[in-house]
Amino acid sequence: MKLNLDTFWGYGASQAWAMIAEHNAINIFRSNFHEVDPGRLYRSAQPTTYQLRRYIKEYGIKTVINLRRFKGRTTLGALEQKVCEEMGAKMVSIKAYSRQMPRPQTLRHFKEVFENIQYPALIHCKSGADRAGIGSALYLHWTKGVDLDKTGQLEFYPYGHIKGGRTGLIDHFVKLYSEELSKSPSLDLLSFSDSLDYKEIEANFKPTAFWNTVVEYILRRE
Repeated sequence: MKLNLDTFWGYGASQAWAMIAEHNAINIFRSNFHEVDPGRLYRSAQPTTYQLRRYIKEYGIKTVINLRRFKGRTTLGALEQKVCEEMGAKMVSIKAYSRQMPRPQTLRHFKEVFENIQYPALIHCKSGADRAGIGSALYLHWTKGVDLDKTGQLEFYPYGHIKGGRTGLIDHFVKLYSEELSKSPSLDLLSFSDSLDYKEIEANFKPTAFWNTVVEYILRRE
């Protein structure tokens, strides 16, 4: 869709496209907004422009971390960028995936962002369940020293994260790291990720048929 956010009709058409074609209307009813670190980090599903304006104003959000790997000026990406600019917040994008283990370059990007952004920050993906979950877990691990498997950010309730589908690869990564950490207490997460054979591990991962159907074809996780 060709974007023109500077006119009344163009902005309205972009909103309609985002709500219908890009399914943002669903998040009017389920924002999946939660506090991760009081006064510093919050997580959510893809916010509507109204929700984003409210979050920035109410929580003083300085940085919005978008995990949806938007390419170019997609409608949602353009609308989000426009709101951030108008409200004085910075938008940062990280290419994250919900159905694979986080790669070393992705982990390094998360760490770099957490170390350099202004807080308070909002981190979000499409549903606020999987990528926002691992992002929040990494934040607590690196900035608060919480064990990666003890952050509580990758749960079905209240976030909607599903461990039984391919999205469970995120949990599998956390589990593997925790097992290795128990053997080598000084093992750094980034060093651990550099040592993995991602292709082999993911090929051997077996999601359950039911939950994988839910993830792939009903919820259509990215």
